[in-house]
Amino acid sequence: MPSAENPGSDPQDRPFDAPEAGTQQPQAPHGQQYGQQAQPYAPQAQQYAPHPEQPQPHLQQPQAHLEQPQPFPQQPQPPQPLAPQPQAQQAQPHPAHPHGHQPSPRADTPFVAEVKKSFSRDGIITLAVIAAATLGVALIGSTLLFLGGLTSGSGVEFSQAMTILLIGTGLVLGGGVQVDAGAGPLGEGAATISVFALGALAVVVLVTAIIVRYRSVPKDSPAPNAALQLGRAAVDSALIALVLALVSGLPRLSGSASLTGSDAIQVGTNPLRIFCTVFVLLLVTLYLAREIPRRKLLGIRDGGLALTLREGARFLAVQFSTFAVVGLIALVIIAIRMEAPLAILAGLPLLGNIAGFAAALASFGGVAGAASFTGSATAHAGDLLGGNAIWVHLAGLLMMIFAAVSIGLHRPRTGRFEVARVWQLPAVVLLAWVVLASGLLGIGATGAATGFVPLRGAVQLGLDWSVPFLMALVAALVSLGAEVLPLFLTRLSPGLLRAFASQKTISRWLAGQPIPPVAAPAAAPSTTVAADPAAGANAPWPAAMSFGSDTGAVPPLPQDHAAQATGQQTAPPPVAGTEPFETTAPPPPALASAAHPAALFPLPVRGPGAATSSPAGSPDAAPAAAGSPAAGSPAIESPSAGSPGAGAPPAIAPLQPSTKKGLLIGVFSVLGVVLLVVAGVIATAAINSTRDPAAEVREYLQLLADGQAEAATEMVDPGLRTADRELLTNEVLGSASKRIEIVEVQTIDRGASGASVSAELAIDGERFSRTFAVSAGPKEFLVLDTWKLEDALVVQGNISGSDAPAVALGTAEVKLESSDGAFTGSGSKSVYLYPGVYPVGGNGDDYFRVSTDELRALPEEVAGSSVSVHVEGEPTDKLKEEVLKAAQARATKCVQVPTNMDAACPYSVQSTKLSEMKIVSQPQGFERFDMSSFTTDQGVVGTRRNATSFDKDPKLSEDKFRMSGRIEFENGKPVVKDLSAGW
Repeated sequence: MPSAENPGSDPQDRPFDAPEAGTQQPQAPHGQQYGQQAQPYAPQAQQYAPHPEQPQPHLQQPQAHLEQPQPFPQQPQPPQPLAPQPQAQQAQPHPAHPHGHQPSPRADTPFVAEVKKSFSRDGIITLAVIAAATLGVALIGSTLLFLGGLTSGSGVEFSQAMTILLIGTGLVLGGGVQVDAGAGPLGEGAATISVFALGALAVVVLVTAIIVRYRSVPKDSPAPNAALQLGRAAVDSALIALVLALVSGLPRLSGSASLTGSDAIQVGTNPLRIFCTVFVLLLVTLYLAREIPRRKLLGIRDGGLALTLREGARFLAVQFSTFAVVGLIALVIIAIRMEAPLAILAGLPLLGNIAGFAAALASFGGVAGAASFTGSATAHAGDLLGGNAIWVHLAGLLMMIFAAVSIGLHRPRTGRFEVARVWQLPAVVLLAWVVLASGLLGIGATGAATGFVPLRGAVQLGLDWSVPFLMALVAALVSLGAEVLPLFLTRLSPGLLRAFASQKTISRWLAGQPIPPVAAPAAAPSTTVAADPAAGANAPWPAAMSFGSDTGAVPPLPQDHAAQATGQQTAPPPVAGTEPFETTAPPPPALASAAHPAALFPLPVRGPGAATSSPAGSPDAAPAAAGSPAAGSPAIESPSAGSPGAGAPPAIAPLQPSTKKGLLIGVFSVLGVVLLVVAGVIATAAINSTRDPAAEVREYLQLLADGQAEAATEMVDPGLRTADRELLTNEVLGSASKRIEIVEVQTIDRGASGASVSAELAIDGERFSRTFAVSAGPKEFLVLDTWKLEDALVVQGNISGSDAPAVALGTAEVKLESSDGAFTGSGSKSVYLYPGVYPVGGNGDDYFRVSTDELRALPEEVAGSSVSVHVEGEPTDKLKEEVLKAAQARATKCVQVPTNMDAACPYSVQSTKLSEMKIVSQPQGFERFDMSSFTTDQGVVGTRRNATSFDKDPKLSEDKFRMSGRIEFENGKPVVKDLSAGW
């Protein structure tokens, strides 16, 4: 609270929570002695001071063992309130109080007083700027995703574009994307995409920290403790998160779903997830952005946990910064190869995720993918990048070296290897990567549909379970290197350190001085002081605050007030309802000037046993005996000494010229070997790049394009029986009127064990694509890749024919008859061919002719149906003549004895009571004729019965008949069988 020595307080500066003039709060006797010194930080946070000329008989009398400070001469004057107050508040001093003291109204709790800072004019502006900046960053990220997803022919209306951008804003802020389809003919459906755009969220953290730094109000007092700081950050974060959740979480894009037949599909994001993400992100950012300066301002020494967390944050910052650059380069290369430059924009908001995946691959971790119906798979750097994986691993090695030196320079130099501070960094990194690998880095999608067959599935892309442990191992190596690499570089060439840290950090490390601590004076008596609840957050210095921790000692007396008090300080009586806390007395006067924090921590003189002193002429200078600190000026304990007073660690001695020369020779030798290895790796990668799996496929396809079927069969075994390979010959492929033409061959996926190659081909102007599986063969010279094509390009077709016992396919004859050589009039046969257009037909002979056609041997997935061709056989006149002659000869035998009795003869001649049988007319043609059977046209047979007593002269009877039979070919000659006569 303001002291009596502060007569110039302006009533207009009284804060809204301060009581009116003329009232006082109960206070400890030392409260008047340092209130003015804290005034630069928060004079408005105190009780309103009375008029300087008003007598203050209410001030407590000092204790007997303290000398009474002399007050300034004052003249009695009535109080001057800021505004008219109720009569009860302007009453004259009560007669029962001879000093005119009145009890003050109930003060705000410390938490309320702290939160009120956010609702002041400056606080509201700061919150609005943070909210606008966060929304702006998310909107920019959404725009980049939107532009990256556009194609050359795409376009949307303005209203739809704005809705999409707001939904994308929610996606960037962690709300994901939700798709809901209403009831339709195929049921209802829903899908969710979950992703945290770590690149955009990192920018939000950076921008928020900058805003808090430049929008901080100097007149605000620091928070009494870290808990109140966290509470205020929670309130601010909740307000901003609520606004952003409403702005970006409520818009919905409506449309129709052709898949489910629903006209009630909606696309949006999850407001609750947006609120939680923004709340947690800003809570941590606001707390740290305010707490770190508060601790520096009050000189609170960081504990071991804070230092460990700071090291972990520095390691992650170096790691993600390095691989963000690697990821950005990879984005550019991929976009150029895909001829999609806008894809770079879509990757920027997700650059943090890309950096995390790249860091995992560089540490020999894996990227894991899982799907409900296909299972899971894990890929490492070699599987995804092939020979280019060496560059990712090299970036990881450089990152480890940089992080080790940087972290080592921020550790206090002790002059020895500190094993005890090695394990903390791996533990923090392990926990951090467990959180990252649990879902923050990955992308997930879930879907469900109801209908005739309910379906539910999920797809997840993330990190393998081993990644956090591998990262802990990397952090352990970095932590070990942090103990030795800075010293090694210093002895080699101190100028090298400037590439890893600022000059201030390097100087502090060389001096062996850690982040300046505040050490208590030796043999200081301890007294118990009770916290003043009436002061709370309104005190210029926190009442319940220790400079060694967040709870403890009362702040020291300012130097300009220390002269007003003599004697030994005595604790005031404890206030009811508060807990006593320990403090040390007297406090160090070096903390008097809070405006210059660097002056609070004098650096020790280099060299063992040197005394700590303040610069001459400084306000903190105090007389001290040589070699020992003066009273009230505590010595800072050296971080390296095993006992107090040991001083800074010994200076780093440079290497002897001969040793340095040998070391440089060794270093350059190692670098030369490394360069040779790198050059060998580059050369190997260059050679292996020419041994692209696509080259193996192109060679195979070129053989087929050149008609070298037998060489292609030798290169890639088609996996067929010998009988099925009869058409995979140079003659057949060479007889094709059209063969394949190679349009493009490229590798679409390449790994250590195999690759996938896509080939675009054309036959007679018709294009089709085919993907080939290529496996890795044995290494040549232990490093050069070889590849072996596994898939043969063979097409299965079918040839069928009617009245054709055999057909010609190119130069080969394909027989359609059955296995016993009999021709049944129609048949078919499966054939295996290399792609092409083949002529199909028959050369024919004296007895039949075959129609011609072509067989387009294309892969079935391209042809759209089975590959087949049908041909028709046509008998020649010679065949008909021979068959007719055979039928006529059989008819003639039917009018001869004894063959007239054959069942194949007409019924009228099958009798023994005939006096005459003759062929009146032979069949002259055919009613039906094909290559397997026939029926002649009508013939006439005449018969005359024997004379009887009843018929002395029988007449000749004539009957019509037709001859039918089958045709078979034996040794190329037609044979008529099963001849019979019928009506």
